[in-house]
Amino acid sequence: MKKNQKENGAQEKRLLKLKVIVLLPFLLLLPGCSFLPFPFELIGVMKSTYDAFRIIQDEKTSNDEIISRVKNKECKTRNVLPQPIGRDEEYCKEKQEKKFNNN
Repeated sequence: MKKNQKENGAQEKRLLKLKVIVLLPFLLLLPGCSFLPFPFELIGVMKSTYDAFRIIQDEKTSNDEIISRVKNKECKTRNVLPQPIGRDEEYCKEKQEKKFNNN
């Protein structure tokens, strides 16, 4: 009888370990990025604030700059926003050649 109790106890411990192994990743991912240390959260808030001001000023966000370079097009978040805030157009457009006056 003691042998069955030991086996049952060992099985319960294995089952508990399995549950922890399976559930732990989900529990860590559940809160999103809230488990990041404060400096990383602060950087995220600062980037979002910077990008919001860039959109208001009709400039490219930091992500727009990267995507524009990768695609070799003019990409801007404000292009896809509905009017009157944005232009209600395609996110990326072909680059327009800049004309210089030689006066």
